[in-house]
Amino acid sequence: DTYENGLWTGYTGTQTHLRPWDSYDDIDVTGIGNGVFKGSTTIEYFAVPYNDLFTTIGAEAFADSSLVTVDLFDSVTTIGAGAFRNCVNMEELTIPASVTSIEAGAFEGCTAITGSFVLRNCTKIGSDAFKNIGAEELDLRSVTSLPTAGTAGTIFGNRTILKRLILTSATAIPAH
Repeated sequence: DTYENGLWTGYTGTQTHLRPWDSYDDIDVTGIGNGVFKGSTTIEYFAVPYNDLFTTIGAEAFADSSLVTVDLFDSVTTIGAGAFRNCVNMEELTIPASVTSIEAGAFEGCTAITGSFVLRNCTKIGSDAFKNIGAEELDLRSVTSLPTAGTAGTIFGNRTILKRLILTSATAIPAH
C-alpha cells in the first residue's frame, strides 16, 4: 500500500475485499487517489473507513475493475471523473447524502446497476456521469449544475432503460 498526503495512492496486492486505514504514519487518510484500482481483476469489495475524514474517491479509482460492491460512508463528498467507469459487475450502489459532486463519467458503463439512484444533496453532475447505466430511475432533485450541451456531452448517454427522471432544482436544462 502507498499513501501520500492523506490519499491511498497505490496498491499491488491481490486481496478481493479492501478497506483503507483510518490513518497511515500518523496522517489521516482522506480519500483514495486517482487510478488506484484501475483495471484490477481481483478487487470485488471496497469499504470506505467509517469516519468523517474520508471525503474523496479519485478519478478512475476503480475504472474498468472487477468491483462488485462498494460501501460508501456518509463522509464522501466527491466522486471523481470515471471513478467507477465500466465496473460492469457492480450491481448495487447507494450514494450517501454527503455527496455534493459527481464528476464526468463517474458511473459510465455500469450496466449491472439496476433500481434507482437518489442524490439528496448533490448539486453538481459532470457530463456522461450516468451514461449507459442500468438504473431505471434517477432522482436528481438537488442538482443545480448540469453539463452544457455540445462541449460537455450529456448526463445519461444512450439511455434506453431510464423510465423516470426527477429533476427540480436545475436553473437551466441544456438542450441535447
